[in-house]
Amino acid sequence: MKDIDPILKGLENIVWWAVNVLKCPFQIGDRVEVRTEEGVKQGVVTSFMMKRIDDMTFFLEVEGDGGEKLTPKRPCDILRKIDTIEPSAEL
Repeated sequence: MKDIDPILKGLENIVWWAVNVLKCPFQIGDRVEVRTEEGVKQGVVTSFMMKRIDDMTFFLEVEGDGGEKLTPKRPCDILRKIDTIEPSAEL
């Protein structure tokens, strides 16, 4: 039975990760507004990480328009997704 415990724990982590990826309202490449200490800035989601800290199940790394990293400290620091216009839609 001891041999099964690590397998079950690994399976639990995989299921937990998959469920939380589906719950995240943002995807890599999405343009978002982020609350920072300097104010609200815009950027593009470049990375997605999963961590179990209280109710915070995901972290997004966001690259600002100037190339700086705007990693939100909490999910509520991502204010909204910015709709972008597709180039083909302008024609």
